[in-house]
Amino acid sequence: APNTMGVLAKQMKLHEKQVILIPDNTEYGLEQWAGFSLRYITAWANWKLAFGCWRLQMTEEDCPAPFVWGWGGGVSIAELSLAQFHGCRVAMISSDDERLKLISSMKIKPIDRRLFQHLDHDEAKYQADPVYRKAYLESEEIFLDVVKKHTLGLGVSIFIDYVGSPVLRSKLKALARQGVITTSGWKEGMKTTTV
Repeated sequence: APNTMGVLAKQMKLHEKQVILIPDNTEYGLEQWAGFSLRYITAWANWKLAFGCWRLQMTEEDCPAPFVWGWGGGVSIAELSLAQFHGCRVAMISSDDERLKLISSMKIKPIDRRLFQHLDHDEAKYQADPVYRKAYLESEEIFLDVVKKHTLGLGVSIFIDYVGSPVLRSKLKALARQGVITTSGWKEGMKTTTV
């Protein structure tokens, strides 16, 4: 872009508001601090807005401990940690054994994605391929049953999603009354159609 630094710049000048002062004697390495600025700052901004939208619609009296579910990676985990601090009941979906173990160790309810492995909606395939449609619908039913079981039948209050289009249909069905879907980017596509 005109009047900005190129990606191969050997030197750059930043305003003090564009950097984070790393504390003296920190136990974390520079790589971890570099990740902090992406993961936790994004998580905080996204969570603050999503929770605010939820609370505009549902007061603490209406729902003192909303159900917050995450689907994605590190930013989702960070947002779920923030949700815990706000007294929410949290769960995260993953199909990776190590990630499920980490999720559990953080007192976040782990939901094994392999239970509903065909939950990858493709509208063209859904319309054209009856075998695909049947597998998808079976996975969607399992997913919605898991949601009901872990949300006392109420549905997910806030869905933190970094996957995107392939799981949008099922997420919309899994939402509670006045549910909120929040993201700062969808890894698997951001196209949606609304009629």
